[in-house]
Amino acid sequence: AGRIEQIGTPQELYHKPNTRFVAGFIGSPRMNFIEAEIVETGVASALVRLVTGAVIRCTVDARDARAGDKVTLGMRPEHFRIDAQENLIETTVTFVESLGSTTHAYCAFPAAAQGDGEALTCELDGKTVLCGGDALMLSIPPEACYLFDAAGIAFHRHAAMPTRRCNLASAGSAAGGAPASRAAVAPPGEPDLLSALDTLP
Repeated sequence: AGRIEQIGTPQELYHKPNTRFVAGFIGSPRMNFIEAEIVETGVASALVRLVTGAVIRCTVDARDARAGDKVTLGMRPEHFRIDAQENLIETTVTFVESLGSTTHAYCAFPAAAQGDGEALTCELDGKTVLCGGDALMLSIPPEACYLFDAAGIAFHRHAAMPTRRCNLASAGSAAGGAPASRAAVAPPGEPDLLSALDTLP
């Protein structure tokens, strides 16, 4: 049997994942992950340094972390911006997929000392015109950052959860029951394979 990582509504798993596994489980395109190092900690936010030297602020509770701790920065493709000047990440566009209302850009990001590239997926407005080889400066809002410790446990995020739940409740009632929650299940010995169970609270 697999191990249940977290049970909650899709919104809860999306906004408040308990682990890196859960964060990568929900959302399409999937979340981007970049290795980083803690620079500054605090209750309201943390500063992390990427392998490129770029420093990113994350609005998470990092009071128990220490400078120098290895962490993973999580960023959802739909949260990137190209018209802001904070939390900047320098990338190079490798491939562009135009989908009408949205544009998916796949960007090379320098990984660690090996010199290998780590691809970042960005979901941008469909009017965005990019070409392979373009230099692209991505911005990620501090409140949109996810942070995970070396064990994959998520730092508490200060980002607010959506509060309007009437549509979910109505949908559940119309179907003769309560809104379904979702369980993220990690199969034993197969950390990269995912399965989902729809359950009732």
